[in-house]
Amino acid sequence: MKKLFKILTIISGVLAVILSIFSKGDVRWTSLLYFTQQSNLWAAIMALILLLWKNPPKYIEKIRFMVVAAIALTVIVFNALLTPQMILEGQYSYLFSFENVFAHYLTGIFFIIDYLLYGEKNTIKSIFYTLILPLLYFVFAMTANPLFNIMFYKSPVPYFFLDYKEYSFFKIGYAKTVEHGLKLGVFYWIIINIIIILLIGSLLYLIKGKVDEKRTSQQIDNKKE
Repeated sequence: MKKLFKILTIISGVLAVILSIFSKGDVRWTSLLYFTQQSNLWAAIMALILLLWKNPPKYIEKIRFMVVAAIALTVIVFNALLTPQMILEGQYSYLFSFENVFAHYLTGIFFIIDYLLYGEKNTIKSIFYTLILPLLYFVFAMTANPLFNIMFYKSPVPYFFLDYKEYSFFKIGYAKTVEHGLKLGVFYWIIINIIIILLIGSLLYLIKGKVDEKRTSQQIDNKKE
């Protein structure tokens, strides 16, 4: 069982990336530029490392915690921010596709379960480490087009909430020209995502603590018997 969820994470993560590249019959290497595919790839690689490395050093567990939080962020942000918009636009074929199920559900679920059951509990300070990967990606997403003329499919940014040309950085208002309701500047979206990732890290830390406490309690009870 200890290997099962790692193997499932690898399979799901790899399939999510492959299906995104060959989506709708086209070869779209640009899909690898999105946080979704990158977090799926990170999860698959980390699961493979943990599967093959018998006694990894402690820093591997810290990186694992960062990746678990990153894939959890993918699941939560997609379903909270992007799914409602896709429903409004009628993109049901994608929402019910294998690509979406693997990328935004299964990889995250498998890797989170594996961490909670078989990972090592990190320190409270590790919660702040969960900001590293999202912030590095944010820097990449905001500089890729201006500096290197990289296009995210047909847009200079990967996600609507990073569109500084449409939303500005600090303005707040109602979006009359786009279909995303309240028009928040990119700065506020960054703050929202930082809060979300810190909440995710805190929640993972607390749940992991409870799981370990319950397991320890059961082991003590079994010894008494």
